[in-house]
Amino acid sequence: MQDRPRDNGTPGAEAMGWLSGGLTLCILPHVRHIPLWIVTTAVALILWRLGGSLRRRSSPVRRLPDLRYVMTFIAVAGSAGIYSHYHTLVGREAGTALLVLLAGFKILETRSGRDFYVATFLGYFIIVTNFFYTQSIATAIIMLVTVVVLITALITHNDHGQSRKPVQRFALAGNMLAQAVPVMLVLFLLFPRISGPLWGLPRDAYAGLTGISNTMEPGSISQLSQSGEVAFRVEFDGPLPDRANLYWRGPVFGYDDGRAWSRAGTSNPETAPLRLSGKPFHYTITLEPTNQRWLF
Repeated sequence: MQDRPRDNGTPGAEAMGWLSGGLTLCILPHVRHIPLWIVTTAVALILWRLGGSLRRRSSPVRRLPDLRYVMTFIAVAGSAGIYSHYHTLVGREAGTALLVLLAGFKILETRSGRDFYVATFLGYFIIVTNFFYTQSIATAIIMLVTVVVLITALITHNDHGQSRKPVQRFALAGNMLAQAVPVMLVLFLLFPRISGPLWGLPRDAYAGLTGISNTMEPGSISQLSQSGEVAFRVEFDGPLPDRANLYWRGPVFGYDDGRAWSRAGTSNPETAPLRLSGKPFHYTITLEPTNQRWLF
């Protein structure tokens, strides 16, 4: 079947099929790390665009101008949902979720060669994010196949004369990746090392200074006790209290989902009597940045 790109540069159905397959392969492993609704939304958008390509139609956003407003609303609602879940849009968890969601929207509006390339490069970025969570051999094999699929998508999009069959394009993509192995080995041996692997990011970009996040799993306190980072500094307006009194109250986690404690589901009374006892201490706290909403 001839699948030449249209005169306006819109990718053909076969190229969109390879791109859709590659994006799906790199997104699905994240179902274990990010909310299911994000992965489901991204995959649904990919399938929607693929269905339009198979019916020889352009991007749904282009064919239905009013759909732009709907997609804008969904994009804003999705970003708000990510912020509501993670309380931030940066960091490993939230950043990966946002990238997955944006990849789905990008492929839906793909109608030119430039859009096709941007969606493909988003796929490469999502491949890297999978190694933030695991570096197993199975993950490496799946991501290697995903890279070959995305390269095949680029080859298919640029094969205007349709001189190769799909199997030949896939083999060519694998050959190109194999030719890059020597360069990879040279970079691996000669490139300056950094302190720790790239995927050794904290669960949140702002966590680790105080060591306290908005959830707490069993065993995490023992890991925090090993941290020598400064949480906050205190200046007392008088003599220092006894060491037994050098404790500050932090967030209270009253909800347990069987795996971790969090503040979700807790209710604070509108008014609560405050009873003072013991000798008061006056002090000033300088808190390190935490990106959280509580004080100690």
